[in-house]
Amino acid sequence: MKNEKNLKILVAAGGTGGHIIPALAIATEFKKNYDAEILFVGFNNQNSQ
Repeated sequence: MKNEKNLKILVAAGGTGGHIIPALAIATEFKKNYDAEILFVGFNNQNSQ
């Protein structure tokens, strides 16, 4: 299903893969199903690179 409006989503996660991996999965689905514009904000540390 494509959305006619410009859907923009801010995803904030970081610290461990337990937070980042589900956030990326959700963002991927919104991009795939709604052609959403995704902005991902996270921490710049070893686990979130």
